[in-house]
Amino acid sequence: MNQNLEDKIKKTTVVIMAAGHGTRMKSILPKVLHKVSGTPMLERVIRVFKSLGVEDIRVVLNPDHKVIAELCEHLKVKVVFQENPQGTGHAVQLALGSDTDSGIGSEGVFISNGDHPLLSQEEIQGLLSKALLSDSDLTIVSACLPEPGRFGRVVKQGSKLLKIVEASDASAEELQIDEIYTGLMWASQSFLSEHLSNLKQQGPKKEYYLTELVEKAIESQASTEVVEGSELCAFGVNNQAQLSEANTIANTLRIQELWGAGVTVLQPETVWIEDGVVVEPNVHITGPCYLKSETLIKSGSRIEPNCWIENSILEKGVHLKFSSHLEKAQIGESSVVGPFARLRPGTVLEEDVKIGNFVEVKKATFKKGAKASHLTYIGDAEVGEDTNIGCGVITCNYAVDKKKYKTVIGRDCFVGSDVQLVAPVTVGDGAVIGSGTTVTKDVPSKALAVGRAKQVIKENYNKG
Repeated sequence: MNQNLEDKIKKTTVVIMAAGHGTRMKSILPKVLHKVSGTPMLERVIRVFKSLGVEDIRVVLNPDHKVIAELCEHLKVKVVFQENPQGTGHAVQLALGSDTDSGIGSEGVFISNGDHPLLSQEEIQGLLSKALLSDSDLTIVSACLPEPGRFGRVVKQGSKLLKIVEASDASAEELQIDEIYTGLMWASQSFLSEHLSNLKQQGPKKEYYLTELVEKAIESQASTEVVEGSELCAFGVNNQAQLSEANTIANTLRIQELWGAGVTVLQPETVWIEDGVVVEPNVHITGPCYLKSETLIKSGSRIEPNCWIENSILEKGVHLKFSSHLEKAQIGESSVVGPFARLRPGTVLEEDVKIGNFVEVKKATFKKGAKASHLTYIGDAEVGEDTNIGCGVITCNYAVDKKKYKTVIGRDCFVGSDVQLVAPVTVGDGAVIGSGTTVTKDVPSKALAVGRAKQVIKENYNKG
């Protein structure tokens, strides 16, 4: 795409319609905040236009939806409240203001829906480019569907646009048309200035319909264009079933993208990868598993089935074994985790660390080469290089004063099985803690700490 066209796209005003109540979702959460691939639907739409450099994005909202306005503020887009909803035409009138000429971008207005989460940067860029290059006054985006159902039909004579007719108003012949109106529309500044304020109230609710602009264009002999998009352009979410379908489609597209980039994904129908996840080439993933939030998985890593990875970083060559759960954790290069390990927020593993089965780690750092192979809890702690944590070891970090305290274990230490470290406590470099010991005092470097009850043997005790 040449620089001139890029500049034209950036100077286009985008209006996103998101004022509906979404009652068919049967949810207390506003419809456009329901997530697709881990991102609110409205945010996905906004980010598509932001990725193209569009500077003037306006979102039309219902005044009851302050929580959506907060999202828009975070994304740095303008919010317009539709106080008394009177249809799509009314929403655009409010978004553009009374002075249409000065209130919008010099390259016209592109209108989209906030509940169409499957729009892609590549397709919107192509559609906008065609609209801007066509020199038309009004361009609508259509799509051909095998089951057009309730969608408004695009009626044409050859390539000439005649009208858009709602399915409920269409004749039997018109209902046979498979080309539908997607809700995406572009109009020039001059065309909107002349016709947007002249829309007429229609229907039992006395609403202003945006599609009336097509009639205005034909009546005034303005130039029109129909640009055909993909089926995804027409995919709007109105209920929970459609939300689920949208998630399935988005996830399938993402996995196909990863295949093309050299990522192995086995059992793809059971692998869930959200928008914020980055997976480098030469990663091997076997489903079922869930990759969520801002997770980064670097080259050479292997993910076994039943793993949950949320907002975590896996450096090169990490092996995540069966049924491990990671949340806000950092895993160093060539480390091995699991099976059945849980790494909670604040976990940092450096290089070549081993966290084995049924080990839980929280807000703790394991230095290079350290390991805890099984049945252990390490919380609020630091474990030094090449230290071995035995089976059943617990850092007792939570005290009677309801505060948490830190355990520091030096390098090259050996902590035997069934040891309790009562924080705050420090174990020096090279120290050895005997199995079954409860450590309540600091242990010097290279010292042996043993704390056990004396073993008593009474022979012939059992007379049975």
